Amino acid sequence: MNIHRIQGENKPEEEAARYEGLLESKLPNFNMQPQFDLVILGLGDDGHTVSIFPDQISLWNSKAYCEVAEHPETGQKRVTLTGNIINNAKEVAFLVTGENKAQKVLEIIDKKGNYNAYPASLVEPNTARLNWFLDADAGKLLERS
Repeated sequence: MNIHRIQGENKPEEEAARYEGLLESKLPNFNMQPQFDLVILGLGDDGHTVSIFPDQISLWNSKAYCEVAEHPETGQKRVTLTGNIINNAKEVAFLVTGENKAQKVLEIIDKKGNYNAYPASLVEPNTARLNWFLDADAGKLLERS
């Protein structure tokens, strides 16, 4: 197992460049870019994921593997992976808990309402291997089969 963390204590712009180089040197290449075996994502109350917030959704389509995002309320700068790396992973999983996320989960999974304004709705792995792990509260609005 290899774990390569983003070093959030570093200057964000420098860390984004360092981490991009690390991905290129440590991960296997697939579709002419680095490929993770598994990416585990969270979901924010506002539909953000990987520190890409709705007001910065354009970062998802960046050609870079890493970008610097800014929290819309605190202004905190964060290093984030971009969509091309996330969607190139062999498998992607969302791990979501809490009733406060139930509406976003419903909109994203069922493609309802304003779902396409949420960065999390752009997670569509090339392999089609996307799994959602929800607690009862986060999944309470979904129809049970």
